Amino acid sequence: MLAQEAASQAAPAAPMPPGPASVVPSPAPPSPTPAAAVVALNPGAGIHERRTTWDANVEGAFGATLATPARASGFGRARLGVLHIRDSLYLSAGFTFEASDRIPATFGVQGEALHLETGFWFQTGALLDVRPRPGFMASVGWSVLGFEFQYRDYETLGPTAAVYGKLRIPVRIIALALER
Repeated sequence: MLAQEAASQAAPAAPMPPGPASVVPSPAPPSPTPAAAVVALNPGAGIHERRTTWDANVEGAFGATLATPARASGFGRARLGVLHIRDSLYLSAGFTFEASDRIPATFGVQGEALHLETGFWFQTGALLDVRPRPGFMASVGWSVLGFEFQYRDYETLGPTAAVYGKLRIPVRIIALALER
C-alpha cells in the first residue's frame, strides 16, 4: 500500500487531450467592483490660482479697554496694500489708518493670512498714534467676524490692553469673487 501511495505522489497525472467530452470551463471573470465615489474633501483643490494684486480691507470694532471695562470703545480702520494669492492661501500686507473714540488718528502696518476654503483668518500689526504712542494688535476670526486684542499706550490711561469684537470687510477679496 505504501508503494501505491508513493507511486501516485511521484507521478503526476497526465493531462487529458482536449476533446468534446473533456471541455474545461474557463474561470469566471472577476465580479465587477463598484466604482469608487469621488468625494471632494478639498473643493478648491485644482484651482492653482497664483497672483499678486492690490488689497483693500475695512474694519469696525466695538469693545473696551481693560483699564476702563465699563466704558465702551470702538474704532474704524482701513487698510490698503498688496495681496498675494497662492491657491487657497491669501496673504496680505499694507498700511492702515484708524480712527477711534480715544485717539483721533492712528497709523500702522498690518499683515493678514486668510484660508479661503475654511474662512479662518488672523491679523497682526503695529500701531502708532498721532501723539505719538505705539501699540500692537492681533486678531483672529472666521469669515467677516472676529476678535481683536490691542496693547497700546494711551495718553490718558497709560499702557493698557483692549478687547474688541470685530466686523471685517475684505473689499478686494469680494471684488475678486464678483469677477468670476
